[in-house]
Amino acid sequence: SSKDIKDLIINKGRSLIYSSSLPSYHLYFIQVSLQHVIEDTYRREKLNALSEYFNHQFMELFPNQPLSNTP
Repeated sequence: SSKDIKDLIINKGRSLIYSSSLPSYHLYFIQVSLQHVIEDTYRREKLNALSEYFNHQFMELFPNQPLSNTP
């Protein structure tokens, strides 16, 4: 019966059910990290400035090399 199947899954499938999810503290830190990425414009602007500086210096040293804009 379906109750027997349900009981079997509940009793024998616990290791699969509970091992396939992330611990709640991991989810919390992922959420906090994403919030920092979204809100922290200073670091993004600093990275862009460093990237522009690097590209400028690269073009000064190697003017015949094509500049790549890949991430």
